Amino acid sequence: MINQQTSDRITSLRWISIVFIVLAHSVQWPYFNNSVADFCFGPATNWAYMTILYGCSIGVIPVFFLISGFLQFDKPRKYKETLLKKSTGLLLPLLIWTAIACVEYLALKPLTGPIANFGFMESHSVLDWLKAIFGDYSTLRSGIIGVPLLYQFWFLRDLFILSLLSPLIKWLLQKLPWIYMALCLLALAFLIAPIVEPHSLFFYSLGGLCAIRKWDFFSITDKWVPWPVVIVGCIAAIFYTHSVGIYAGVTTKIIAHLPSFFLLLKLSKTLTSRPKVFDFTKRMAPQSMFLYCAHTFMLIDVIALVSIRLFNVTCSSGMIGSVLFVFAVDLGICTAVGMLLRKFTPNLFSLLSGGR
Repeated sequence: MINQQTSDRITSLRWISIVFIVLAHSVQWPYFNNSVADFCFGPATNWAYMTILYGCSIGVIPVFFLISGFLQFDKPRKYKETLLKKSTGLLLPLLIWTAIACVEYLALKPLTGPIANFGFMESHSVLDWLKAIFGDYSTLRSGIIGVPLLYQFWFLRDLFILSLLSPLIKWLLQKLPWIYMALCLLALAFLIAPIVEPHSLFFYSLGGLCAIRKWDFFSITDKWVPWPVVIVGCIAAIFYTHSVGIYAGVTTKIIAHLPSFFLLLKLSKTLTSRPKVFDFTKRMAPQSMFLYCAHTFMLIDVIALVSIRLFNVTCSSGMIGSVLFVFAVDLGICTAVGMLLRKFTPNLFSLLSGGR
């Protein structure tokens, strides 16, 4: 069973990790919305992008999968109980928030104009709708899985699938642990997506292995991964991805993930060692899932439309100011709404947050 120290360290990371994700998505939005305006990406903007994404944020999702796998296998559950828990905690929020995004789009379409990702709403094909909600699996032979309409929900999709496969994964981790983990590592190295993203499979399985073997990954990181190595690794990831390209296969899936992955694991010790800081992160932890779900790209796009009227986005300083503005407003709106819902309509908040 999980001990109190490990539980506290997991709790300390819940909210701050989602804040890193919101920051990463805020810095990404100009790259995926270049039809909004003519952006000029100078060196300063590109370095800010690399620093935020590859120096701070890219390890968040591996940490979440590690913790999810650990919690799944640390406390044995009946498979029926797992299906029910994951259906209400992962699948239901995915469906509800997709419906909310569609309503947002219809309401804001006069302001944003047509958005290609919502084209499926005019289709009568069930397959088109499934592709939009869960992601396009038609390219799976190429090792690529399309992201859902709400792109951040690929995490919920993969975690749900891994939960469905948890009995098989547990058997493999018990009977053939090193062969299985080697295969997962090869899938990660060569970007092979069997049915989920390769880093999802690897880190979820690694978390499961830690639970089965009674390994404390926090203590292992504290003992064997010193801070200088983490900091140098984060800096190296920034420079390396900047020089070889952000989609350089194995670079972004292994080399760039690991420094910020260990950064977060080590950060949890700092957070829990300071009572006031830990108390704050503990109070904010229930907001994590809501914040993750609510910061949709529809909201980001609308805030971005405001930001480009306030900042000169044709220069690097203005572009960075726009990104920080989008981040601060997005984080503020989602946090405020989440806190109000939790206070005045706790049942609705629980539904939208998957029971968390």
